[in-house]
Amino acid sequence: MKHVIWAAGLPLLLVMTVPVWKPVAKKSKWFIVGTNIYQDALRRLKVRSDQIGGEPEADAQLADLKHINRTFDRYMTYSGLTREALANKTVLEIGPGDNVGVALRFLAAGAKRVVCIDKFVHYQESPVHQRLYRALRDGLPPEDQARFDKVINLDNGIKLDKARLEWVYGKGVEETDGLYKPGAFDVIVSAAVLEELYDIDLAFN
Repeated sequence: MKHVIWAAGLPLLLVMTVPVWKPVAKKSKWFIVGTNIYQDALRRLKVRSDQIGGEPEADAQLADLKHINRTFDRYMTYSGLTREALANKTVLEIGPGDNVGVALRFLAAGAKRVVCIDKFVHYQESPVHQRLYRALRDGLPPEDQARFDKVINLDNGIKLDKARLEWVYGKGVEETDGLYKPGAFDVIVSAAVLEELYDIDLAFN
């Protein structure tokens, strides 16, 4: 069913049965940003509690697991960090995304504490995330599994040791300088985030 509306002498074709505007709108960065801000506001007001974009399916969960491991491996490779050097270090992860998998990898590898900072409300304790963290644990060597188990309990939902893994949301990294003393972190990592910052100099400061 099609309707033609005339506005300022120009025909606007509205397709009522097939929302053809959605694929076009999703190519607009402003539409995506606006949608994320709107959804994030609903979660902060506790109107909604689901994950932005919905819960991941099984295939997406497997992709998340691969992404977590690949990201952690790249951090270790490109930084030149060894597991020995990481021992008892405090790590800051900027923009962890929709899970704490990379943070858990750092802690399982021997880091003392990890702080995750994200501007949006991402962290969820859903059954899907519980399965993701179980799969992540299963792929670790026994020594790492033992450290993993000291940080997160998956027996009945997801329970984090918040003294070891801290989640800060609702603030960009450039807004969090007052939360931590200078030199609070030994290692700072971030992937695909810095290009999203408005004031890159302030963020680095």
